[in-house]
Amino acid sequence: MDFNASLFSDLKDKDFSAQGLMVLEGRITIEKALEKGIKLIGLASIPERAEEWRTKIGSEIPLVEMQQAELSGIVGFPFHRGSLALAIRPEITEFSAISSCQAASAQRPWFVCLWDIADPSNVGAIIRSAAALNASGIILGPGTADPLYRKAIRASMGNVFSLPLYSLQEKTLEDLGSAGVYRIAGALSAKAVPLAEACQLSRGRFPAILLVGNEGYGLPEKVRSACDLEVFIPMIRGVDSLNVAAASAILMYELFV
Repeated sequence: MDFNASLFSDLKDKDFSAQGLMVLEGRITIEKALEKGIKLIGLASIPERAEEWRTKIGSEIPLVEMQQAELSGIVGFPFHRGSLALAIRPEITEFSAISSCQAASAQRPWFVCLWDIADPSNVGAIIRSAAALNASGIILGPGTADPLYRKAIRASMGNVFSLPLYSLQEKTLEDLGSAGVYRIAGALSAKAVPLAEACQLSRGRFPAILLVGNEGYGLPEKVRSACDLEVFIPMIRGVDSLNVAAASAILMYELFV
């Protein structure tokens, strides 16, 4: 592919995704991608940082210089990060019991599964927390926003490249129990137990998966019934439920850290 600034025009995530590509915004995200072996197709930089980027990416990756105002015009909002890159998307593989062992760098492998979470910002924020808390991987259930879309990558602060990405279907979730994978559903249901109790019940049960669902209606009943445990976060009366990203961070920290 010949790289030039016009490739960034309109930045339509679906179009890039169909070509196996993604857009990276800003120095921190691009540097994290490079650290994890993501291959760049090309990079656009403000002139003041062009030489710095040339040192980092080498001479084989095309680099075009653009003024700050031009970059902002391309992305559609006041963009102060000074650089954009086009890169090849990492692979998202199907999750299995074998994955739960192979992907885990720790002795206590655990994963977070996002089910029908449609907001890319929430997806990115959950991934950021999961990376910070040493998760073994991110599992994407049906209906979940693409974690490699610009908004999700931005919200993750590039941490989406720090963890393996997997997809998961409902039938596979059911089969994982017989393979010894412990499944915990974050849910406001009659069967759900308070977080403190769930920590006691799930202690030492690894590999484990925490499943979190859509903010509006939560995890489907069939998904919850396939899990070994349902958990909720006790809150004072009169307060609406927590944002899914905030709730996920609390659950991950208490259950696995």
